[in-house]
Amino acid sequence: MELFAAAREKELFEKINEKNKLKRRPRGMSSVEENYWNKRLRNLINRKEAVPLVYNDVTRRLKEFIVNEMNGSEINVLIQKHIIESDTRSYVNRLNIPMNQVLTHDFLTEDEKRYLDMHKEIEVQLVGPNLQMYEESMDFKVWSMSSSKNYVLKRCWFDFWEKNKVDLQEGELIQVWSFRIENRQLCFAIACVNKPVTNMKVEN
Repeated sequence: MELFAAAREKELFEKINEKNKLKRRPRGMSSVEENYWNKRLRNLINRKEAVPLVYNDVTRRLKEFIVNEMNGSEINVLIQKHIIESDTRSYVNRLNIPMNQVLTHDFLTEDEKRYLDMHKEIEVQLVGPNLQMYEESMDFKVWSMSSSKNYVLKRCWFDFWEKNKVDLQEGELIQVWSFRIENRQLCFAIACVNKPVTNMKVEN
């Protein structure tokens, strides 16, 4: 997977730069290549180490909740990621889901993929880390950057984060799941894989 490849690449380039003390480029590398790989190295060093996909009591309870309480189906684990600073900022107001880290894109129907390709948004529901469906709908869309594309959950995301911020602090390891309920409505769920589920309703 991309995360594990990135971690391996980081290890290799740390060895290269330890040998060269970051003072000169490896032999045979052009200045253009050096600039590229030094930038790539900095990005990799700043990334969290890859973590194997977690399966534990938290994920088991989430699956049971989706199946038994929500009558959900077509369940997919989309991504395991750390909450980053931008996920917690009001002026950003979105949860970033990098496409190159998503484990499957088959959670979308062909019509939904075409709809997102037209820069439109899909209205979705979101289950929080304590197994409560958030009262407001959110928008799911594709957000294009200069060098990459991301899925994002937006509109009401920051309000959701505020109500769950004890669990969703920066650096927290989460999983984002997709599933469908009646009429095949697309829904998402967030699990904090290192924190027990309390099943307590978050106060408004």
